[in-house]
Amino acid sequence: MKLGIALGGGSLRGAAHVGILQVLEENGIIPDLVAGTSAGSIVASLFASGLKAKQIADFFNFLPGLKERDLAKFMSVEKEELIQVTSWLPKIPKGLISSNLLEKLLAIFLGRKTFDQLKKPLAVIATDIYNGQGVVYTSTNQRINLPPDGKFTLERNKVVIEAVTASCAIPGVFTPKTIGQKTLVDGGVVDNVPADIVKGMGADIVIAVDLGFNVNQTTPFRHMIDIILQTFDIMGQRITNLITTDYADLTLRPVTGSATLYDFHKIPYLIETGRQEAERRLPEIKKILRK
Repeated sequence: MKLGIALGGGSLRGAAHVGILQVLEENGIIPDLVAGTSAGSIVASLFASGLKAKQIADFFNFLPGLKERDLAKFMSVEKEELIQVTSWLPKIPKGLISSNLLEKLLAIFLGRKTFDQLKKPLAVIATDIYNGQGVVYTSTNQRINLPPDGKFTLERNKVVIEAVTASCAIPGVFTPKTIGQKTLVDGGVVDNVPADIVKGMGADIVIAVDLGFNVNQTTPFRHMIDIILQTFDIMGQRITNLITTDYADLTLRPVTGSATLYDFHKIPYLIETGRQEAERRLPEIKKILRK
């Protein structure tokens, strides 16, 4: 029997995935297959590389220690990422933040590994911005039965951190990522909690983690990044509900509250929300595994 886990997107709230993996690991429950979208692809890739949950937490705990001057280099886009729309408008960026930031951070933990070099089967979902298709990145030998709607394509044995960077490229926030001939944005546009992909990888039992739209915003939005992230969460929830209903045996939904891209101080709290949800649902998890 193969256990698969699908880790969903949710910006910095993806730290909650770490808490869930910690509880599973402490109870001897180790997924055989993993797929991730956006923030979920970060945790999924670190897990598939062989890191334990505590080591994955180190990635998130590393973020608050970054100096503002280090981050500032990536908070503006490169010259080649600016486009001239008309002669009477200034050059406009394809995104507010360069995707190079995340790729360089991930390289510290993953290097330039390809999917074939990982220790566990991994799928990472991104979106081809030109044709709207989902792109599933995986290893050479991993068989995947893709959803029958024809809206997904496979790409094999690419560099992991490039695929993850593409999966996290929230439109309007991060610049799109180019891999080969494809220009890619966040996988959450097509499949924010890829339980269907995990099932297609051959999982007998699928646990999905939906960071969801659990946010009831009560404070004013500070700028356009906050508004884009909130809108993105709202847009993806209906399709996520449909996919998890059809393909997941159990869906975990940590109650994370709000957390923006720069709320690094909330990381310990976010990890704890994942722990709380996994501990609360542990009897159900054990029950489906016994079946």
